[in-house]
Formats: sequence, C-alpha cells, structure tokens
Amino acid sequence: CQTVVLANVRTEAEHVADSLSSLQFMERSISVPVDSHPVFQEGVDVVLRKQELEIELLREELAAQSILFGNTDATHEAFTQTEVERLREKAMDFLETGDPATIKIDSLRQVRELFQQFRRLHMEQAEELTGKIEEMRNYSATSLSTSHLTSATSDLPATPATKETGQEG
Repeated sequence: CQTVVLANVRTEAEHVADSLSSLQFMERSISVPVDSHPVFQEGVDVVLRKQELEIELLREELAAQSILFGNTDATHEAFTQTEVERLREKAMDFLETGDPATIKIDSLRQVRELFQQFRRLHMEQAEELTGKIEEMRNYSATSLSTSHLTSATSDLPATPATKETGQEG
C-alpha cells in the first residue's frame, strides 16, 4: 500500500512560511506506519448469526424485566395471525365507537401492530371509496349520454312511417 501526499508550495516571499509548514507536514506523514486491513472482515452469515444471538439475549432480558415488574402477560415474540386479527377487530371497534377504552395497551409492540392495522383499514376504506367514486362517475357519464341520445332523437323530424302509425322506431 502506498500513501500519496500532495502539497501546494509557492516561492513568493509571503507564502514561504505556509510552504515550509506544508513540507514539514509531508516529511512527518511519510514516517507514519500504514497498517491496512479490511474493516469488514466477517462474512454476512457470521454477522447475521451474531445479531440473531443478540436479539435472543435481548428477548430473554425483556422477559426477565417483565417478570420483575409484574407484567407476566407480556410476550416478546411476533404476533400470531389470531392475535393480529384480534387487534384488527379492536381497531375497527375503536374507529366505530371512538372509545379509547376498547383497546387495552399491553406493550409497545401492540401499539405498533395497532398502527399497522389502522393503516391497513385506512387503505382499504380509501380503495373502497375510490371504487365507489369511479362507479358513480361511470354511472353519471352513462346516464348523461343516454339522456343526450333521448333528447337528440326526440328533436328529429318524424319520418313518414311514424306520422301514419304514430309510433317511432
């Protein structure tokens, strides 16, 4: 490995001090030993395994703290599908009633999952409303074009066949 040092040296009298200082710095920097090695020596699998172990240790610590502080109902694992559905129902109940007592908060994980459920409910309602608006626009466009056709044909002069029979068509 080679180190390159660049210095700006000028010969004018007013720059002599700065030039001399730069040259002295270059001389000192040449004697600095360079020990280069890659910063990231571990493979991705090793790092991933270390992080998984750290997560497991943190979960154990959280469980121990929950027991110490009397929160024995707290879990530190991912929610099951049944638990997610139950939280979704609680979110829907809250949206319908507006009563915050419908949701008992047990953990920060639960709050995060509730936020996810609120977001999903919002997205579903937005999609539903967008579909209804589009349906109304299509219906309005269809009924307008039908009414224009009806009024346009009623303005046409009657043909000889319709004059005699009194029927159109």
